[in-house]
Amino acid sequence: MRKFIVVALSSAMMISMSACGGGQQPASASSSSTVVSTEGVSNESSQTVEQSEDYAEITEENYRDYPATDESCFSYNSYEDGSGVYITYCNCDDPVVIVPETIKDKKVVAIAGSAFYGKSEMVALKLPDSVEYIGEFCFADCTQLKYADLGTGLKDYGQAIFSHCDVIEKIYIPDGADANMDIAYYCPNLKDLYVPSSLTVVDSLFFKDQSPDAVVHTPSGSAAELWAKNNEVTVINDYDDYE
Repeated sequence: MRKFIVVALSSAMMISMSACGGGQQPASASSSSTVVSTEGVSNESSQTVEQSEDYAEITEENYRDYPATDESCFSYNSYEDGSGVYITYCNCDDPVVIVPETIKDKKVVAIAGSAFYGKSEMVALKLPDSVEYIGEFCFADCTQLKYADLGTGLKDYGQAIFSHCDVIEKIYIPDGADANMDIAYYCPNLKDLYVPSSLTVVDSLFFKDQSPDAVVHTPSGSAAELWAKNNEVTVINDYDDYE
């Protein structure tokens, strides 16, 4: 028989997590009291999959071809309306993490805040196109994260989802996403940030002194272009040419 917990949601409330991590309730959830299913939440300890390849063999050209990471590597909760699940924590230390589109036949629609916090072994990450929301500081302190594919379905993301990602060089925000906060915080090697015109208000993208070589790629006339020019950041109007 299913067990349910009633959670009174607010912007300050944190998701119940495993002992290894924590996260914030995705903002896309209802603001009223919500029944969240905990059936199927993984309580297994961190699992490390043996990798034969050296980190140098993980490249921007091949990481997306890796098989989906086993769903047992993720802790998650279900939305009561049946719309899918949101991942609350990644239990694995694999260098390549390919988040599956479904867990227990339920679509993965969100990643909670700090869900991948401190995954220092993770070099590459790919999210499915089903993910619509990413919580704040989701990939913070992933110090070896070099490649990240956020999928094509992203609609909103929280503050500084890439925070203290020391080696990441390129971040692509998919068209259709809209958030007005910084996406990168202290990413010293960031070179290219691709920002769509769907971000209609841009208060901040990153701090220039923390990412001194970062260039913003965005359509002409976008809010990101205006922000870049106001902050003396180089801007190139080639967002649509991204490959």
